[in-house]
Amino acid sequence: YDTYSQFDRETSNQFSIGLDLNYAIYAGGLVDASREFCIVRNGKAFTREEIHAFGTPQDKFGGYTNKSKGEFTGKNKDYIPERDLGGYNCGHIPNWVTYAIAKTKRPDIQKSIYDKQKAAA
Repeated sequence: YDTYSQFDRETSNQFSIGLDLNYAIYAGGLVDASREFCIVRNGKAFTREEIHAFGTPQDKFGGYTNKSKGEFTGKNKDYIPERDLGGYNCGHIPNWVTYAIAKTKRPDIQKSIYDKQKAAA
């Protein structure tokens, strides 16, 4: 199950990079066994750099068992945020979207640094 989910998320990530989509909605809903890390993020929009910070002490969102070490229940040993999201057996997917769509889900979301870099080039 994890192999398929990881492949799907990584493929989605590669397409999002090619399409300059730097925002994702943490999608998939909740089940009885949902972990706190996913509960906090479910249905919310994030910038690419916020997603990069998942599983690290720099993540400004919750759901950690030890925030200072970036540890959360279910975290994979070789954790890559875009590929693993909520860790092993996580059924969530990142739905990559434009800034305008992300802003409708989270009005306080800031422009991604990746958008700013492209605009400056």
